[in-house]
Amino acid sequence: MALEPGDVVQLKSGGPLMTVVAVEKSEVRCIWHSQSAEDIRSALIPAVALDHIDLADDEDLDDEDED
Repeated sequence: MALEPGDVVQLKSGGPLMTVVAVEKSEVRCIWHSQSAEDIRSALIPAVALDHIDLADDEDLDDEDED
């Protein structure tokens, strides 16, 4: 999986959608909005723990935008 800045990812075990801001060897720097803390969080996460999310194919997200 070749991730690059701007890609949307999620932990394979679930959790919030995150945005890739940098790729550093086998780790990926991600940011996301924490609704519980109401701020932006950042973490360096092993690439093998992430799934790439294709928002164009996600019908559930499209339905939420229409509400």
